Amino acid sequence: MLLPALLGMWLGQRLRDELSQESFRAFFMAGLLLLGSWLVWQGL
Repeated sequence: MLLPALLGMWLGQRLRDELSQESFRAFFMAGLLLLGSWLVWQGL
């Protein structure tokens, strides 16, 4: 459980360093939308 969280934090840090703030925000929000959609779908 800890390894995926650490990997996600490392990847997020790398992406944040490489992308502009607007691009990172759009990427992050799209990921949250996909995750939320998947959670709703699993709940049905």
